[in-house]
Amino acid sequence: MKVRLHPEALEELNETVQYYEQKAPSLGLSFIIDFEETIDRLILLPESGNEIGGGVRRFVFDKFEHSIIYFNFAGGLEILAIAHMRRKPNYWLYRV
Repeated sequence: MKVRLHPEALEELNETVQYYEQKAPSLGLSFIIDFEETIDRLILLPESGNEIGGGVRRFVFDKFEHSIIYFNFAGGLEILAIAHMRRKPNYWLYRV
């Protein structure tokens, strides 16, 4: 299954990793591992995230206050955002 990241989602991922690395050594790596494990789950069960409208789904990370906003397309997943749970809701809507 193909996984695509919206360019701004990739930017969010990189910024979040840098933020956590500044907070504590290897915390950024822990975030990457949680992200990769979440993607692996979504590949196996793409409909496991909660639908939040128009086929867009949200799946919350296990260990961090972030979620992956995504939708299924033929043969893959499109990651729209790596969203902090306390950030302005639905800021990513224009990416759909």
